[in-house]
Amino acid sequence: MHKSELIFALINNYRNKKQMTEKHIPKIMKIYRIVKYIIIDRHFYGLSSLFRVLPDFVIIGSKRCGTTSLYHYLAQHPSIIKSSHDHLGFFDDNFDLGLNYYKSFFPTKLKRFFVKRKFKKFLTYDVTSTYISSETTAKNIYNTLPHVKIIAILREPVSRAYSEYNETLKTNNKIEEFTKVLGNFENPTSILNKSCYYRQLKFYFQLFSRENILILSTEELNDNPQKVFDQIFEFLNVEKFRINTVKRFSENKYTNLDSKTKNELSRLFYEENQKLFELIGKKFSW
Repeated sequence: MHKSELIFALINNYRNKKQMTEKHIPKIMKIYRIVKYIIIDRHFYGLSSLFRVLPDFVIIGSKRCGTTSLYHYLAQHPSIIKSSHDHLGFFDDNFDLGLNYYKSFFPTKLKRFFVKRKFKKFLTYDVTSTYISSETTAKNIYNTLPHVKIIAILREPVSRAYSEYNETLKTNNKIEEFTKVLGNFENPTSILNKSCYYRQLKFYFQLFSRENILILSTEELNDNPQKVFDQIFEFLNVEKFRINTVKRFSENKYTNLDSKTKNELSRLFYEENQKLFELIGKKFSW
């Protein structure tokens, strides 16, 4: 073989190997992630995922609205068993890991059997406050669990935004003052945008049956918690149960927002709130 032909053949061979490598990288990475996150990170729970259940209801948010409190309080009900922790983030951040990874966070089928035998009903749940914010996430939930029940808890928009701002201060004390970090309604990552509930919830109402969606308010949870829990239990079709709410979760103490700034921001949310109330068929005292 001529020297130039040999060089040409070697180049083609290298290109073919490179193309084959690039072609297989996604598959290799997927296998690596499955082994790492299901077997190594979740170990026993990942290996036993085939014998575990999927959630009966999902609490989708919103952030700084009381989702952590709901996660802990609802587990007091004898028929309701919580996932291993809240904010699983499967349907938005880890959907590519598959159902076995997701199921590793939930009770076993044997646990379900014993709970049902003793209390007649068994339910388990996923609480992730970021699920509310993405159309893709809503579609992931629907395509995986089309009949799952959806619960969202919402807080007066300005108070929610201010609470998130003060939560951020815990880890970033150099952050700018509140009015400078708000961003605008059109920026998906801005603090204000996260309080635009209509824009987020409309995807869920387009996908899920209205009868399978329950919308609650943080203010109602604070003022009359048992009334809220009774609504949830009725929605989930389980017996009512008195919940002990003495212990508080994820509290964030900070100085009040000045009334002028709050009133100005509240006016900005007026139209957005009206769209929300029409969508959900109820009105909150915001």
